[in-house]
Amino acid sequence: MVIVDDGSADDTDATLHALAATTSLRLTPLRFDYNRGQAAARNLGWAATTTPFLAFIDDDCVPEPTWLQAGLDALSAEPQTGVVQGCTKRPAGPTTDWTVFREVLQPSPWFEGCNLFARRRALEQVGGFDESMRRGGEDTMVGWAILAGGWRRAFADGAVVWHDNDERGLGYHVRYGWREGVICKVARRYPAFRREGLWRPWAVRPLNVAYCVALIGVVLGVSWRRQLLALVLPYAWMRRPPRGHDRYLRLAAERLAVDTAVFAGMKAGAAREHQLIV
Repeated sequence: MVIVDDGSADDTDATLHALAATTSLRLTPLRFDYNRGQAAARNLGWAATTTPFLAFIDDDCVPEPTWLQAGLDALSAEPQTGVVQGCTKRPAGPTTDWTVFREVLQPSPWFEGCNLFARRRALEQVGGFDESMRRGGEDTMVGWAILAGGWRRAFADGAVVWHDNDERGLGYHVRYGWREGVICKVARRYPAFRREGLWRPWAVRPLNVAYCVALIGVVLGVSWRRQLLALVLPYAWMRRPPRGHDRYLRLAAERLAVDTAVFAGMKAGAAREHQLIV
C-alpha cells in the first residue's frame, strides 16, 4: 500500500510513518513538500511500485473486503484490458445542493479516480496522469489516453467502494464550477469523450445551455427588446429552489453564483483549447 501526502501542513506524514512501523501491511508513505495536485500525487504513488496492476482509491472512500480482488480479476481477465472502473456507491440519506459524492454504478466516460484499476504497461505507455491538470480531470484524461493507446476497458461490479456524503459549502462548489473548464482539454484531445461524455458534442449538460440562453436574454433584453427577457424562464425554472424552502431567495442566488462560475470556467477552457463547448 502506498499513501501519498500531497503537501499537507499537519502531522499526516509523521502519523503515516508511525503507522508503517507498526502495521502488518507493507505500507509506504510518500510526501510532497508542497501541494502539487492529484495527478502528480498519483504518479508519485504508482511509480514507487513494481506491480503489474495498480488500484487507485481516494481518501473519502471505504472499500468492501472484496474490492481489490474483484478489480484485479477484471483487469487480468483479458490481456488487452488496460483500465477497469469499479462500482462506487454512496450511503443512503438526504443530500443538499452542497453535498459532494460519487456514484458510479455502470461504465462511465469520466473514469472517476476514486475507484480505478490500471495495467501498469498501459499507464506507462501513456506517461501516467497529466500533471498539468492540477485540479481535476486527470483521471478522465488518463482513461481516454489508455483507450486511445489501443487498450480495452472493463467494469467490475464486485469492486465496490462507498463514497462519503460530504457537505462542502458554497465556496467549494464555486471553485469546482470554475475548474470544470478542464473538460475542454479532454474533449480536444479525445473526440470520443466529446461524443460519449457530454450531453451534446457542444454542451456538457442541458443546464449549461439554459444558462447561456438566459444570459443572452438578459443582455439583449436590457439593451434591445424587453421581450427577450423571457429567455431567462427555462433557466429560472430549472434552478428554482424547492417550494417553501426556508432560504428560497438565498439558495436561488447561490445556485446562480455556482452556475456563473461554471459558465466562466467553461468559457476560459474553451478559449484555451479552441473548443466550442458550453
